[in-house]
Amino acid sequence: MSRIKNPKIHIQLAKSREQEGKYAEAAKSYQDASDWLNVIRLNLTHLNNATKAIEIVNKTKSTDGAAMIAKLCIDKKNYKRAVEFLIMAEDHDQAFELAQHHNEMSTYATAIGNKGSDDEYLSIAEYFENKGEAATSADYYVRVREYDRALKLYLKCGEDQVDKAIQVIGLANNDALTTLLIDFLMGDMDGAPKDPKHIFKLYMALGNFKQAAKTALLIAKQEQEAGNYLVAHQVLFEMTRELDKKKVHVPSDLRQALMLLHSYMIIKDLNGTKDLIMPAQMLIRISKNISKFPNSTVKILTSTVLQCIRAGLKSKAYEYAAVLVREENRSKIEEKYKSKIINFVRKKKEEDTVQEEMTPCPCCKTLMPETQLDCDQCQNHIPFCIASGHHMVLEDWSCCPHCEFSALFSKFNKVLQSNDSTCPMCKKKITKITKSTNASELLKKYIQ
Repeated sequence: MSRIKNPKIHIQLAKSREQEGKYAEAAKSYQDASDWLNVIRLNLTHLNNATKAIEIVNKTKSTDGAAMIAKLCIDKKNYKRAVEFLIMAEDHDQAFELAQHHNEMSTYATAIGNKGSDDEYLSIAEYFENKGEAATSADYYVRVREYDRALKLYLKCGEDQVDKAIQVIGLANNDALTTLLIDFLMGDMDGAPKDPKHIFKLYMALGNFKQAAKTALLIAKQEQEAGNYLVAHQVLFEMTRELDKKKVHVPSDLRQALMLLHSYMIIKDLNGTKDLIMPAQMLIRISKNISKFPNSTVKILTSTVLQCIRAGLKSKAYEYAAVLVREENRSKIEEKYKSKIINFVRKKKEEDTVQEEMTPCPCCKTLMPETQLDCDQCQNHIPFCIASGHHMVLEDWSCCPHCEFSALFSKFNKVLQSNDSTCPMCKKKITKITKSTNASELLKKYIQ
């Protein structure tokens, strides 16, 4: 029989074997004829091999076969599997009715996937709404563009579903719904203002980058004042990156806030280079703006004094040591440093033994201190190097290949050699950097 290729002969033989009660042989002949429906039928009715029948249905996608298995599942009260096979059998109406009566609507919704109609998704949404499952119901209202109903249900869930509520606003493009969500986030509906990060995401979804930037600054300020510098840095970095990607001008106050916080974040990397001057320079910059770091005032000032002494910047060390020994700070100085700092202040103020290097402004070529970011000559605000915190120089320009932030090639190489080749800004690994050949063009995005 293995040589016979004609399906009709195999079917005749299968029918004969079935009449004789030789069901296994009959199933084999039906299979040889690719008559899968009869193979499924025999496995279900005579061979007691539902597993084999299900395997064939899954392989062949036979709707009639799926209907047979669904009936068997109903008889055995396995309603979950019955719903799944009814969907495969394309009997959505019976599947929905079964799911509704036996609490298997999640199974029905999963089985239907993206193949359902708007009416079917609407029925699913209404079912879950009646069951009090607001978030799931809202998901299906979104599918049928019932944005008003979806938003109100998401808001019922509180902050847990705010991200989805924001997505609805982006899809709906409806001023009334936008106002409703803003009222919720501001606490006008329940007296409880929500995390400002949600407002930021909303403005980004709406394309209102100006308000998004303002909100990012507010969030970063709160995190920075609480001492959560890494979080604050990430907020400012991501906001700047997002605006750059969308070719939107980054506000100067946003760049300024990122620069200041980044100056603090790179001190550890700069210490790793064994250079004494650069970490001292960044600590001086931070100490000039110490009010923005209220959670770490004494710690930062202490580090500034000690690093400036090591770097030979005695006058700066004296300046900040004098601040440290004030009554409101003195008791908070670590004991191991207290006497050294107090004795240093008691001595006569000394002059610096090193002078800051002068490098050219990338805009007008005027020589200026390497840490100065505003040119007195051309009045431009100059971009900072993410490796050193110094102002950029055209002839030494490079960029991180990942985040594309600017860095002085010479300083970047030095830092990468000491910090396991990690970008100080985006924290991604870098295998190679090159000098930029279009530095003048890159400068333009900062100078507006």
